[in-house]
Amino acid sequence: MMRLMNFRMPTDDAIHRAFEKGEAAIMELFHTVADQMTALAQQLAKQGEVLQALQARLAKSSRNRSHPPRKRRLWQREADRKLTAGR
Repeated sequence: MMRLMNFRMPTDDAIHRAFEKGEAAIMELFHTVADQMTALAQQLAKQGEVLQALQARLAKSSRNRSHPPRKRRLWQREADRKLTAGR
């Protein structure tokens, strides 16, 4: 199971404190937000891959078809007919 990521926006107070401290504090705050965005983008990409894999599996499943799968293939039935016809 994937670890859920919580995005934390800086509060107005945190932004104001960073502004008062100067450029380095603002840059640190910005990099923190950018790191979170990167992690969220990676998580979203992984979830997209999982979703595509699940959709592919669902498309292959015989359970979601309107008709049940045939137990005997057409060529097997034809072979049986030929055997019974030759008797």
